[in-house]
Amino acid sequence: MINIKDNIGTVIPPPSVQFSFDTLGWKVVGGIILLLIVLLIWKLWKHHTKNLYRKEALQLLYKIDQNQASPNNVYEIDKLLRITAYTAYHENRIKQLEGKEWKLFLDQKIKRDVLKDDKFLMLQQFIFSEKLNPETKENFKDYYQYAEFWIRKHAL
Repeated sequence: MINIKDNIGTVIPPPSVQFSFDTLGWKVVGGIILLLIVLLIWKLWKHHTKNLYRKEALQLLYKIDQNQASPNNVYEIDKLLRITAYTAYHENRIKQLEGKEWKLFLDQKIKRDVLKDDKFLMLQQFIFSEKLNPETKENFKDYYQYAEFWIRKHAL
């Protein structure tokens, strides 16, 4: 058997490499990381301020009693939806939309039909008729949930 130690001889280790963060490369990497952190903070702040109106709208919605089906509460929710939609889209036509056109506009912005048109239209008429029945109470709860969903999920 051959003795490997005797054949190789003495191994001379290379000189140690000096390591320092004072080199130009680390300053560039640090600058890039700092820039990315600043951009992330700016993007988060921009997203927060862009959606601040949603938070305010939800706070106003939560002041309305979802268990109290009244023409005034339906009117307040409708008014809140219109103000929120106008704040988000700045379209003057929002003020003139009524009935099915208004419901279609809302549904297009969330890309789904969460509340049936007949329930929506019945509640729009409830503002003027004030005829309260068990179906109206149930529809009001659905309308309230629809408004909450719309405020949270509408596309910008």
